Amino acid sequence: MEADLTHRAHAIIEQLFADLIDGPLAHMPSGRFPANAAWLTLAAMAHN
Repeated sequence: MEADLTHRAHAIIEQLFADLIDGPLAHMPSGRFPANAAWLTLAAMAHN
């Protein structure tokens, strides 16, 4: 039972990362910290 719950939680996190990487985080300009921070903030707000 505990292993199943752990596996399900891991799957949820993996899906979250996949959604963010394919979506808003795909456009992050890696050379500019303020722009990266803005994209990450907007992605988190949109996801929540």
